[in-house]
Amino acid sequence: MGTDPFRLVGTLSDAGAAWFAGIGTLVLADTAFGGRLFALSPGGDLLLWSDPETGLYTAGQAVVTTGQAWTGTPLLAQLTLGGGRALAMRDSDGNTVLRWLDDRGGISGPDVLLHGVGAVNRIGSAAMTGGADLLYWTAPGTPGVSLALRSAAGVVTPLSRLAVDGGGDGSDISDIAVITRGGSVFLCVASRGADSVTLLQLDRTSGAMLAATRLSPAENLAVDQPARLVTLQSGGRDYLLIGAAGTSSITVAELTAAGRLAVTDQVGDDLFSRFQGMTVLKAATIGDRSFIIAGGADDGLSLMTLLPGGRLLQLGVIADSTAMALDNPSALTVRAAAGGGLDLFVASGSESGLTRLHVDTGSLAPVLRAAASGSKLAGDARNDLLVGGAGEDKLDGGAGNDILVDGAGRDTLTGGSGADVFVMTADGALDRIAGFTPGEDRLDLSAYGRVYSRDAFSFHSIAGGVELRFGDERLQLFSTDGRGIDPASLGDRDLLDLWHIPVVPVSTSGVRIEGGAAADLLFGTSGNDTMTGGAGRDSLSGGAGEDLVLGQAQDAGFDPFAAQVYRLYRATLDRPPEATGLLGWSGRLAAGMTLQEAAAGFVASREFQLRYGATTDAQFVTLLYNNVLDRAPDPTGFAAWTRAMANGMSRERVVLGFSESQEFRKTTAPETLGASRAGLQADWADDVYRLYRATLDRPPEAAGLLHWSGQMAAGMTPLAAAAGFVASREFQLRYGATTDAQFVTLLYNNVLDRAPDPTGFATWTRAIANGMSRERVVLGFSESQEFRKTTAAALTDWMRAFLPDDQLSVSPGADLLMGGIGADSFVLAPGLGSGHRVADLEPWDRIDLTAFGYADAAAALAHVTTTAAGTLFSDQGVSVTFCDIAPSSITAEMLLI
Repeated sequence: MGTDPFRLVGTLSDAGAAWFAGIGTLVLADTAFGGRLFALSPGGDLLLWSDPETGLYTAGQAVVTTGQAWTGTPLLAQLTLGGGRALAMRDSDGNTVLRWLDDRGGISGPDVLLHGVGAVNRIGSAAMTGGADLLYWTAPGTPGVSLALRSAAGVVTPLSRLAVDGGGDGSDISDIAVITRGGSVFLCVASRGADSVTLLQLDRTSGAMLAATRLSPAENLAVDQPARLVTLQSGGRDYLLIGAAGTSSITVAELTAAGRLAVTDQVGDDLFSRFQGMTVLKAATIGDRSFIIAGGADDGLSLMTLLPGGRLLQLGVIADSTAMALDNPSALTVRAAAGGGLDLFVASGSESGLTRLHVDTGSLAPVLRAAASGSKLAGDARNDLLVGGAGEDKLDGGAGNDILVDGAGRDTLTGGSGADVFVMTADGALDRIAGFTPGEDRLDLSAYGRVYSRDAFSFHSIAGGVELRFGDERLQLFSTDGRGIDPASLGDRDLLDLWHIPVVPVSTSGVRIEGGAAADLLFGTSGNDTMTGGAGRDSLSGGAGEDLVLGQAQDAGFDPFAAQVYRLYRATLDRPPEATGLLGWSGRLAAGMTLQEAAAGFVASREFQLRYGATTDAQFVTLLYNNVLDRAPDPTGFAAWTRAMANGMSRERVVLGFSESQEFRKTTAPETLGASRAGLQADWADDVYRLYRATLDRPPEAAGLLHWSGQMAAGMTPLAAAAGFVASREFQLRYGATTDAQFVTLLYNNVLDRAPDPTGFATWTRAIANGMSRERVVLGFSESQEFRKTTAAALTDWMRAFLPDDQLSVSPGADLLMGGIGADSFVLAPGLGSGHRVADLEPWDRIDLTAFGYADAAAALAHVTTTAAGTLFSDQGVSVTFCDIAPSSITAEMLLI
C-alpha cells in the first residue's frame, strides 16, 4: 500500500435538498443487481441509491416516507434474521418495524418487530443456535439493554433487561457491538456517563446472562465519552475497538480466553491523524488483513491496520476538500470491493453531500509469522505482512509495499523495492534494516517507549548507514546504494507512527461497593474490594485483586462482632460456636464489652482450662500454633510470644494475638462469613422450608421464608419458630381439633407421606402424654433424616423457581465469594489464577463452567478433588475451593456446561 491509498470516486450533493444533510446512518446491502445504499433523512425518509459501485450514485429517491420528523438520530439498522436481511426502523406510531430486502434489491414490509417498548434508538441481532436470533435494543428512559429471542418462525419472546455499568439508559448508551464465540454471545455496551464498556456474556441457546464484566478506567480504559464500538477478528483472536469522542482516541481490547477484555493498544489523535472528537469508526477485513477507518471533527478520515497482537498502524489520511463532503463526518460504511481494496461511503454532519472513496490496498499476500526459535521469512511481489518471533529472524519483503514487524531478538529486516514500513519492538537487542530509502520507506519506533519526536533519539553514522539509539535500543539502517543515510533526512513522520498512549495498569487500594434494592450490576476495581449486593438479583464481579464478594448486604451492627466471636471460639476451644454462644457473645461485644474482656471470659472457662490450663508458657504457645494456625511454631514467633509472657503478658492477650492475626483471619474468612447475619439466615432456609411443609403441608411463599429465616438468624430458636407455625390459624384448621393419636397419624401422613410405623407411633404418643408439646413433635418430624431426604429435591426446585438470586463471578486475584440465601450462580472461567474460595455452596446453587468447553458434566467433575479445606475445582489456569463440602456434594445437575 502506497503513501496515498485514498482515491476520490465522486460526491453526490444537492444544496436544495434536505435529504443530503444531517444523515446519521448509512447501510450498504449487496444484491444480485449491485449494491443498495440506504440512509434516513432528518425528516424520516428512507433514501436509496442504486449501484454505488458505478462510481457516482444514479439518483437519490425516497422509497419510504413516514411524514414524521424524528427527534435525535433516526433508527436505521440492517439485521440478519432467520437467514434473511431486513432494515429495522421506526414507523409513525413509534413501533420498530422491519422492511425486508430481497436478493434483487427490492424492499417489502413493514412488519412490526417490537411494539410498546419505547422509542428504540439502537437495535441489533445475533445468530443463536437452533435457528433463532437474539434481538438487543436500547431506548431513552429505559435503563440497560433489552433482549428478546426471535424464533425461526418469527415469534418474538421477550427476555430480561440487563443493566450496564453506570446504570445508563438508551440516551447514555452510545453503541453496542457483538462478538460470537463458541456457545456464547458477548454484547459490548459503551456508556458515555461511566466512561466504560460493559461486557455481557450470554448463553447462545437461551440468551441467559452467564457473566458480566467491564472495561473502565480501573481496567486501563483511559477514555472520556466512548462513542463508537467495532469488533473484528485478526490472527484468530477477537478484538473490540473503542472510539472515544472526549479523548479523541481509539482503544484496542482483546477478548481473552477467560471472556474478559484486555487492552492491547491505545492511540490518540494528533496533527497527522483525522479522528479528533471521534464521530465515525468502521472496520473491514480482506483475507487475513484488518483495516480500520476513523473520522472526527477535524474533517477527514484516517486509515489504519491492526497488526498481530493488537497494535494499530496508520496507513494514510485524507482531508476534506471542496470536492468532498468530509466536514465532521456523521455516517460511514465500508466494504471490501469486488475488484480489491475498500469502498467507503461517507456523509457529512455539517454539509450536504455523500462522498464515495476507494482505498487501494494493492494485492495482499497472506500474513507470515516467524517461529519462536527464529525464522527466515520471504515475501513476494505482493504487499506482504511479515511478523518476527522471539528468535533471531531474517525478514525479506521483496517487491511491493510491505510491513515488516520486528520481534524480540537480533533481527535483520529487508524491505526490498516499494514503500515499506518497519515496525520495531522494544527488546534491547541490536536490529538491522537493509535497503532503507528515506522519503519512501518509514519506521514505527513508537513501541520503544515515550518517544514523541526525533529529538528523543541519538544518531550515529556507520558505514553505509546510520545507527539510532534510544535507551538500550539500537537500530542500524543501511541504504540501498551503500552511500550512507543523512540523519537530517529522517523526520518525525519517518520515525514515528500514531500517538500510542502507554497502557499502564491503574493502581487502587480497593473500595467498598454496595448494591441497592434493585437488580444491580456491580464491578470491582484492580484493588482489594469489598462488594455487597442488595435485595435484588445482582451480578457481581470483583475485578483484579483479592476481593470479598457478597450477594447479601452486611449487618454492620452484628457481623464484625460475630467474626471476632467465631475466631475466639476456634482459638480457645478449638471448635465453632453454638448458636446461643455466638449470638450471646456478639451481643455483649455490640453492647460495649471489649474484645479483651470477652477473651478473659473464654480463658476462664472450664472448657478452656481442660484444654490449656496445666501447661507451661512454651506448651501454651505451642498448642495455640497447633490449634489456631494448624502448624508448628516458627522460631521467631515462638520466641516473641514466650518472651512476652515471661514479661507479664496475660494468656487472654496472647489468645487475642492469635485469633486476630492476619493469618488466622484469612484462613477462617469463609467460616466467619457463615457466622454473619446473612450466613446464619442462609443456614436456616432449609429448616423454614421443612416447617412450612410439615405444619401447613405446602411450600412457603418467598416472603415467608425470608421472614422466618431472618427471625431465626436474629436469635429465634427452632422451637419458638415451630410454636409460631403451630399457633397459626392455617395449622389449627388442619390439626387443631385432633386427639394425640390423630395428630401423630396426620403428621405421618402429611409430612412423611406414609402410615405410622408401630414403634414410632407409640414413641410419639407416649411423649405427648408425658407432656411434650405439639410444636416439639412437629420439629421432630420436620428435622427427621427421613423428611430431610424426601424433601431435598423439592427444596432445590423451589429455591431455583421462587428464590433465584445473585450471580457472582470469579475474577483475577484470590477472591472470597458468598451468595447468601437463595439460589446463586458462581461463574468460573479459565485463566483466573488460584486461591479463590466459595464460602457457601448450597445444593440449589449453580456452578457456571460454560467458558471451559466441556462436553458434559462428567468431563468437568473429573477436575474436582478433595482437600483439607473442602472441594477443589482446578483446570485451565483457575482453581476454586468450595469450602467445607465433600466432592459428592457437587452434582452434575448443579453444573452449567
